[in-house]
Amino acid sequence: MKENSRDYGLFLGEMVKEFTITNSSGMSFKAISYGATLTDVTASDKEGNISSVLLGMESLDGYMRQTYYLGASIGPFGNRIANACFTLEGKTVKLTQNNGSNNLHSGPYGFDRILWKGEPFHGGDSAGVRFSRDMTDGEDSFPGNRKFTITMTLNEDNELEFHYQGISDKTTPMNLTNHGYWNLSGTLNSTEDHTLKLNASHYLPVDDLQIPIGAEVPVAGGAMDFTREKPIGQDLEAAPVGFDHNFCVDGVGFRQAAVAVHPESGRVMEVWTDLPGVQFYAAKPMETFEVRGGTSGRCAGFCLETQYYPDCVNQSQFASCIIPYGKTFETKTVYKFSVKG
Repeated sequence: MKENSRDYGLFLGEMVKEFTITNSSGMSFKAISYGATLTDVTASDKEGNISSVLLGMESLDGYMRQTYYLGASIGPFGNRIANACFTLEGKTVKLTQNNGSNNLHSGPYGFDRILWKGEPFHGGDSAGVRFSRDMTDGEDSFPGNRKFTITMTLNEDNELEFHYQGISDKTTPMNLTNHGYWNLSGTLNSTEDHTLKLNASHYLPVDDLQIPIGAEVPVAGGAMDFTREKPIGQDLEAAPVGFDHNFCVDGVGFRQAAVAVHPESGRVMEVWTDLPGVQFYAAKPMETFEVRGGTSGRCAGFCLETQYYPDCVNQSQFASCIIPYGKTFETKTVYKFSVKG
């Protein structure tokens, strides 16, 4: 395992660091301390060619300007909160509206827009970066003086693990994820030719503002049915805005949530998690924007964001992400890379 770091640029007068971790087979990831952002992942195809499989920006300025959360750590609450408010212990917590009337990914003061402390580490057959950040009560409109740690680890089995931890001196919600945009082809071509299997027999229908409208609904036979491997583009037109839905991962505990494959290159990415849901995002109307290597177009990347369900702070039928004061929040997600064919 190899690790190195370098200065990446200034954010509010403080130096942002970039960390690079590489294993013996050549797989690597890069992350920066601004937003605890995953900026690049490289992986081998079936011919042994190593290419980037993650959309990213060319510079710190690009990450600061973009609004698509490319590779960003998301928290303290990922996804949407209806009407940008919720009730906790009898009090209304008001948040910033940044997605119509909703709060999306914790608004303008979330994890993706702040500077983290990054510390590289190495141990045995793995190495990584541990990002830490303290947030004060109300700093981002959420309650509690909180301590967060996001640890990204790469091992010799080509597994990239995200380990999330948090603790607060007040009861507060915690729903942390990563917003990586994946393209296993190693190009900026559309990912509609990728195949996807989701181990999810149910999903959450949403209203016009992308808020879940009730209980889990079976996917069987419809456009949302990825229980058998199929191309991402196969039913893309059948969904009003493309795919931007929470899929309810079958089973409990740490289990496989998804498998994505790029048939031509043979690259395979499995997603494993202990969380109840995964947001599959492959939007048709995403406008083109400049990314590392060129201009992204329609469906140039897809997201698989492991999570508690959207708006679960307002919908009691969903598993709760409310963490009592003094109790440690802890969860992990693993992206495992391999080749087939």
